[in-house]
Amino acid sequence: MRAVFNLVKLLFVPALLEELIFRVGLLPHLTEGVATGPWLAWAALRLGLYVLANVVLSQLRPQAAAALRDRRFLLMVLWLGLVLTTLYGLTGSLFAVTFVHWLTVVVWLYGFGGLARLRGEAPTAA
Repeated sequence: MRAVFNLVKLLFVPALLEELIFRVGLLPHLTEGVATGPWLAWAALRLGLYVLANVVLSQLRPQAAAALRDRRFLLMVLWLGLVLTTLYGLTGSLFAVTFVHWLTVVVWLYGFGGLARLRGEAPTAA
């Protein structure tokens, strides 16, 4: 039961919350008719803020700082941001970007040792 609760919690924070802030809140929707150039400028700004937010989070969670500042993690954040921005640009769907974000977080935390890294522990080999 606790595992289900954790999965649902991850759906809301970080997935839905970050998507509301960094995609839906900062990027023009498809229906707004914004030209490609300005839209891409907004997307680049938003992407930079998204990566920066993860660095700032490392200041707020000292036990997770090493994981959150790791270049590999930040590269993953950058790639995820690019994928989600492209998906939002193509679909305009909050549901789609939230689901992909949530799935990525769940796989990283539980499949690739992210949970241990955030706790400041060395991940165990599967």
